Amino acid sequence: RGIMVQVEDESEAHPQLNTDESYTLTIDVGQGDIMGHIMANTVYGALRGLETFSQLVVFDFESATYQLDAPEWGVPLMIQDVPRFPHRGLMVDT
Repeated sequence: RGIMVQVEDESEAHPQLNTDESYTLTIDVGQGDIMGHIMANTVYGALRGLETFSQLVVFDFESATYQLDAPEWGVPLMIQDVPRFPHRGLMVDT
C-alpha cells in the first residue's frame, strides 16, 4: 500500500507561465494491495497529483485506516490532468 511519485525534472525553480503542471495518477491493485503512482514532468505537476490523490482518500474511523473513496470508479483508476490555461487565477475575497 502506498503511493510512488516519479518526477522527471526535479528543479524547484519558481513556476513560470511555461511550467508543466501536468501529471498522470494511476491506482491499481498489485498483490492484493492498492498502489498509487504519480508521474509528472515537474515538482509542480507532482504537487497537483498529490492534491488529487488526497481528495480520493478518506479516513475510516471505525477501522482507523485510510481508504480509497472511489467505489463508483473502482480500481484500476487512471487520471491524466493538465491545466487548461498557462496561468493560475487569483481570487481576492472582498
